[in-house]
Amino acid sequence: MQDYDIIFPRGNETKLIEMAKRLGWEKLYLVYALDECLAAKKEKNEWDCCGLELNLGVVATPKNIQEATRMSEFVIVRSTLDPNIDRQLFENKRIKMIYDLELTGRRDSYHHRNSGLNQVLCKLAAKNGITIGLSFNSLLAVSGMRRAQILGRMKQNIRFCEKFGVKKVVGSFARDEWEMRGKCDIGLLL
Repeated sequence: MQDYDIIFPRGNETKLIEMAKRLGWEKLYLVYALDECLAAKKEKNEWDCCGLELNLGVVATPKNIQEATRMSEFVIVRSTLDPNIDRQLFENKRIKMIYDLELTGRRDSYHHRNSGLNQVLCKLAAKNGITIGLSFNSLLAVSGMRRAQILGRMKQNIRFCEKFGVKKVVGSFARDEWEMRGKCDIGLLL
């Protein structure tokens, strides 16, 4: 089980850090947009005395990956939901994590789920050291059949990762403290 969570602060870092302590996390990845990362680096010294290990990350788009790697070592990219562009992302060694692959709008087939991940992408991810991120917040944002569909796609992506030796991370990907979840909640998906 992982010992860290991934969150997207929006000026509410202290509340998120306090909630992370209450939930039992030892390490947090605070992920910012490219233009916000520089300001966060300056303020990080204020948060370092909280007792948690804090790391900064950057959410990049396919167009600004190179610039994002200059800002932070932890570069994550949200899936574009376009299979051709996602394939190019998996071929890029600068990216540490790709997340929200399972949110594709394509319908599932009778024989398999369109989960955004396949054996070719898994082999590329294993080769280039890319981690697959599974967002717990994606499940909280929807309900009913759509939640069941996303959960099924996540389970399939977990099976793909285990079969091909790809690292996977389930994180809360929270934007406020009420979206955060503890280790035991997130561990249910794994």
